[in-house]
Amino acid sequence: MSISAFSPACILVVDDMPADRELVKQVLSSDQYQVTEAGDGVTALELISKHEFDAVLLDAMMPGMDGFEVCEAIRKDPNNALLPIIFLTTLGDPEDVAQGMKVGANDYIPKPFNAVELKARLKATIEHKRLIDRLDETE
Repeated sequence: MSISAFSPACILVVDDMPADRELVKQVLSSDQYQVTEAGDGVTALELISKHEFDAVLLDAMMPGMDGFEVCEAIRKDPNNALLPIIFLTTLGDPEDVAQGMKVGANDYIPKPFNAVELKARLKATIEHKRLIDRLDETE
């Protein structure tokens, strides 16, 4: 199964740094991805409540509501229990990674990131989610 076999994957990039959002957007710009941006956690949660995303790329360090709090809030909604969340952040200590996984992230990629690795992990995560969705539809 390939992402391109379906409609473009909708990705929400949540980062308070416009340059970081733009970099991710450039890396993911293709027929496979439609990127939406949010500059803070509150905006991200509003977007998630109104739109269906295939994955969220989430920075941990943001003013106000940090990424860990955003991830917890996303997971509290049963409709988003399987929404793939990948932390993409400069926090790379094992404690930070463990905290990200504890609050419900599917993956954790430290910045600076490798574009090939980001695309591979994102693709695998989305394909896994879409497979689960297809299995749910057959029940």
